[in-house]
Order: sequence, then C-alpha cells, then structure tokens
Amino acid sequence: MIEKQSKLNPENERDELLQIFLEKMFSLMKQIHRDSLPQEPMLSPPQARLAFTIARYQDEGISVKELARTAKITPGAITQFTDVLIAKNLVTREEDASDRRIVRLKITPSARSHMESIRKSFLYAAARTLAVLNIDDLKQINAILEKINLEPLEKDSAQFAH
Repeated sequence: MIEKQSKLNPENERDELLQIFLEKMFSLMKQIHRDSLPQEPMLSPPQARLAFTIARYQDEGISVKELARTAKITPGAITQFTDVLIAKNLVTREEDASDRRIVRLKITPSARSHMESIRKSFLYAAARTLAVLNIDDLKQINAILEKINLEPLEKDSAQFAH
C-alpha cells in the first residue's frame, strides 16, 4: 500500500493534526462523561474535576491558591466553581488553623462516598470506551502525554515554535 503524500506544507499539516487531536480528545472525554452513570448531584466536568482534586487532600484540605495552581485556573474561577460545590454540600470552606489569611477547601464527610461512586462510574465508562486499547497502548499514550508541559505559557513568551 502506498501512503498518500500530504499536499500540505509541514506547518499546515501540524495544524491539521493538532485540530484532529483536539477534536478526538474532546469527543473522547464527552463520550466517557456521557456514558458514566448519572449521579446526583449533577456536576459539570470542571466541577467534578475540582471536587476530585479537593477530595485527594482529605482532612487537611487544599488552599484556594494551591487548587488554582493545580487546576491551572484563576483563584476567581476556583471561587465560582467551589461556590456551586459548597451549595451542593460537597465542599466546605474553612480558615487555615495556622494562618487565618488562608482559606482551605475540604470535601464533606457525606460527599466522600458519593465521590467514590462517581469516580468508579467514570472509570468504568472509560474502561468500556477504551477497551480496544491493551496495556501497552495505554502505557504508550501515557508516556506521550507525559511529554506535554501543562504549565501555563508565559504571556511574553513566543506563541508557538514549529
């Protein structure tokens, strides 16, 4: 079989491949989210992601600043998302015992088992969706994703290097 030669120049080909990659990643995550069992309270993907991150910090909680850094979103956005999680009785906002200027977010005891149920449902949906991949495929995908720098780009840095 003769491979079709790309008529695009390398820059355009890279852009096209990036576009395809983004569309497939978005579709993959949307399908996994859709296939996971609906849970109450309903959480958007960003809300669920933050709730899971907060839950990892168990008893000590996580500061708003640290959660913003970990999630790579602004503290203001964290406040908006966590207000919803607090209203749904999944998260509490508490002053830090050693520094009252620091606000810590903690998962509520009643939300712990609920979060585990959501996590299991999501992983089950992912396992079904990705069943065509073997262990070596998953290791290779994870190794490739590890190469990606997820730190935010500096505003003054070069936009894209080709």
